Amino acid sequence: MKKLIQNAFGIFLYQVLATTQVKAQDDDKVIDFGIKGGLNYSWLGLEDADEEPGKIGFHAGILSRINIAEHFALQGEALYSQKGTRVTYENAFFEGEAKLLLHYIEIPVLLVVKLSDNINIQGGPYVAFLLDAKAKNESSADIFDFEDEVDDDFFKTTDYGLSVGLGFEMKKFHSGIRYNHGLQEIEEEKEILGTNYTFSDAKNSMAQIFIGFIF
Repeated sequence: MKKLIQNAFGIFLYQVLATTQVKAQDDDKVIDFGIKGGLNYSWLGLEDADEEPGKIGFHAGILSRINIAEHFALQGEALYSQKGTRVTYENAFFEGEAKLLLHYIEIPVLLVVKLSDNINIQGGPYVAFLLDAKAKNESSADIFDFEDEVDDDFFKTTDYGLSVGLGFEMKKFHSGIRYNHGLQEIEEEKEILGTNYTFSDAKNSMAQIFIGFIF
């Protein structure tokens, strides 16, 4: 995992450091820097849930973009991002709602294709590192209500997947929508009587809307 973290941050830092020198010598904006933030709508695709309406969170961070050709760019981002889900349940005795909040540092590396001066499409891989996890349950039977941090051993500390999106730019302002699809199950395996099990096939899925500024 340490090597994966080093590689992911290395890609982003190389992108920033290696092109900063070029920018200083070239007024054609070979590299752009920016900030961004917005709303997340996330879910985990839980098969056993009665209903999974998902949950709202947010993301915020920085980006750098290398303009490698007239219509193509390579964009790296470093974001704090909230993921997780919200599910509702009902049985013969009570009903309720459970929430899971996952805090990640997420690093997408995206190819940006400029369809025009104002519109682009984006796509590429991301890697994310779990910072913290919290669970909350509220039910019609108050004795089952709780809110607490989840043990670090319950979830994998690294997640990865694919991102695709549509962006809009006007001068220094940029906005867009994006979908992130996790490619691995986020729950750690557990050993029971010598056999490894996972009790859920949950994978992170998330839709985003964002705004920001490019300098």
